[in-house]
Amino acid sequence: MDYAKLKAVIVTMPGEATATDAEVLAWGNAKTVVRDKDIDTSDIKKYLVLVDKWLPLKLSTDPSALVTMDALSVFATFRLTDPVTGAQVKAKLTAMLDALAAVTPTPLLDAAVDKPAILTMGTETVSRFDGAGVSGAGLYEIARARAMP
Repeated sequence: MDYAKLKAVIVTMPGEATATDAEVLAWGNAKTVVRDKDIDTSDIKKYLVLVDKWLPLKLSTDPSALVTMDALSVFATFRLTDPVTGAQVKAKLTAMLDALAAVTPTPLLDAAVDKPAILTMGTETVSRFDGAGVSGAGLYEIARARAMP
């Protein structure tokens, strides 16, 4: 356990100075931190099949559908967590979904339903401790970290 890292998280808790170790533990383990995670392309495909959007997308000759189908065959994973290209990958995925929702006369995706469903595949909610890389802390670890100068 990296106690210095754990203490750095603990001291950000509002009211930490008067909180009990159990309260600190509960605060740190509460899943409140939303972060990006990679999306397996197969999960997107499965979703599209389940909501009956895969076949229309696959059969479409619209340029946005062709680009999306190419991307779904080229990328095994949309790496949203890559420190160098993650933001670019997320922006491209979002742009592809927007383009599919803008197809006329019949959109290939519902912007209000399908786009958020697919984008939320790329998010996860973790605890403050998990987000800081100090998961697995218990009362002993909390007490020890708080006792550090």
